[in-house]
Amino acid sequence: MHQRNSNRWPQTGTASAMCLSADLFGQIFELDLLDLGPGGMGARHEFWIEPGTQVTLGFSMAFLPAQQGVVVACTPMGQNFRVAIRFEEALAQAA
Repeated sequence: MHQRNSNRWPQTGTASAMCLSADLFGQIFELDLLDLGPGGMGARHEFWIEPGTQVTLGFSMAFLPAQQGVVVACTPMGQNFRVAIRFEEALAQAA
């Protein structure tokens, strides 16, 4: 089981994740944010995404910069899946 090493807080909004992994390269997934922290995020998606998938993320919130990350877990959550993504670089603290 994946163990996160930074805090996360509830967050609403969306993120677009473009896959960089060879088998899904270029596919874009729309994610509904559940939580967010300096080291990663949790989101809801209607389909399972393979852990290890590399992604580039763009957020609906203007104050969040684009991020590179990797899917570290994808677990069933009702009719959807909870996707955990670890950022390659920590988000800077908001000023």
